[in-house]
This record gives sequence, C-alpha cells and structure tokens, in this order.
Amino acid sequence: MIIKEKQEQFASEMNKHGILYRIVQITRLQELADQINNTLEKDISDSDFAEYVAYAYNFQLLDKFPEMKSVIVASQYNPCHRVNFRYRGKNHEVLLPPGYVKFRSKQVNLQRTIGETLAPLGYKCERIIVSVKLLAARTGLAKYGRNNISYVEGFGSHHFLGSFITDLPYEQDYWQEAELMQECTNCRSCIANCPTEAISDDRILIHGEKCLTYFNRNPGVFPDWIKPEWHNCWLGCIKCQDICPANSQFVNDTESLPGFDETETEILLNTNEFNELPDSLKVRFEQFGFPELHGHILRNLHALQLRTS
Repeated sequence: MIIKEKQEQFASEMNKHGILYRIVQITRLQELADQINNTLEKDISDSDFAEYVAYAYNFQLLDKFPEMKSVIVASQYNPCHRVNFRYRGKNHEVLLPPGYVKFRSKQVNLQRTIGETLAPLGYKCERIIVSVKLLAARTGLAKYGRNNISYVEGFGSHHFLGSFITDLPYEQDYWQEAELMQECTNCRSCIANCPTEAISDDRILIHGEKCLTYFNRNPGVFPDWIKPEWHNCWLGCIKCQDICPANSQFVNDTESLPGFDETETEILLNTNEFNELPDSLKVRFEQFGFPELHGHILRNLHALQLRTS
C-alpha cells in the first residue's frame, strides 16, 4: 500500500471515530516553542514562565524516537457535565465545563485509537506535551475566540485536544498564523458576560490574574473582590462559553454524572478538607478523573453554596 493510500485510510478511520485532526512536519515544534517565548504570556513572572515552558515543551521524546516525521494534533467532541446535589429539599445542578471530566483517560483513549489505527498501516505514535491549543491554532484545526479559548468547527469550544508525534509522513503541511474566529469580529458578548472583567478588547490573551478559573483551580482563600454570585461552576467558569454565538448549538448538550443525595451533600458542605471525607465519598470523586483537584472542588462547592443556600 503506497503512502497516499495509507494516509487516506487513516483519515477515513479518524472520521469514523469522530476525530478531527491536522498533521504537520515535526520541525514545526521548534517554531511553536520559539513563538511561545515571544508572546504576551511573558506577562507572568520569570520563574512562573520558566516553569510553564518546562512543562509545555518536553522535547526529550524526540531524542528517544528520532524516526518520527510528523506531529498530529487531534480533537474530539467533549460536552459539559452536570452533577445534581440534593440540599434542603431542593435539587441543585452544578456544571463542569468541557475539558475536565476524565481528561486523562480521554487522552489515553485518544492515543490508543490513533495508535491502533496507525499500527496496521505500519506506523506508530507517541503523545508529546506541547502547547496544544496554540498547535491546533497554527495548524488551522482550531481558531481562537476573543476569550482565548480554542474553537473547532463542528465542536465549538466543547472539545478536547491531544498532540502526538508519528512516523506517518505528512501529506500536506498545514501551517498558518493563528486566527481569531470570524464570529468575534463584531461580537463582544464574552467581554460583557465575564463577571471578573478578565476578557478585554485590546488583546486575545485574557487577564489571567482576574480569571475566575485561575482562582478556583488553585488552592487558597478566594480574594474578597470575588463576589459569591460570580461562582457558576464546580470547577472553572462557563460564562464566556455559554454566551458565545459559536456555541449556540452545544450549550444545552450536557452529560449527567451520578449526583449526591441530601446526606452526602450535607457531609460535603460541612467538611473543609478532602482527606476528612469518609472513604465512601472519596471514592465518589473518582468519577471526575482529576484527583489533584479534589481538594479544590470541595472548597468550590462551599463557594457555590453561598449562592444557592
């Protein structure tokens, strides 16, 4: 089977699995790293920036697999999730935005699907850690919203991304400047709907020091300037995505996770530390698939309760 036929077969299989993707030559990774070093992300402190770059670009994998020729950036649909809490005789639905629930297992499954598709064709893939959102934008797979979130045609912002290196030769090197969605040209909805004013009209990069997601994904007490009614998700924030016209067909598409009854909710709201929860409730948190954030979402539930009690 010639290379072009293999590429076409790979494309067909990806389509069956609902996976959208682009392939670029592997040398594009260095261009990506160079770009990130010259962006507004240097607004953060030098030490934080160095730590970010060390995490976002791990090129040791390239030395281990010198035969790799290409980079695949792939996207799959990923809806919001909702969890119901029974509290004081009422049901309270709490949202988890796209990109959180079982993120790691979805990444594993995506790599497995791509790997199992490539293997019969005589190729392989390995996951590589890069700034995958920027990679998707530079390949044209995604475009930026004014809220600095990546949007994929057919998925909106309700998707997740994965990046992989492969020895499958690229047929066409998809590479371009990152673009802003056309819908954003005359739209300011996300700016108006952001409770913390983290989105501005003068740049695409959000003001991370104001973003509610930043605060509820990190430890510590919420600053006094964050109003209780601003909390709207168990983790992250959905305000700029909910209001976005590019998400109009996806905004009501959510998947339910097992909820918590009255007794369980009472325990959660009266426990300050995750380690203090009974084992039966700790196990329940495994459904979310992000163990490193368990303590944060317990705190965030308390913050949401200020609004719903």
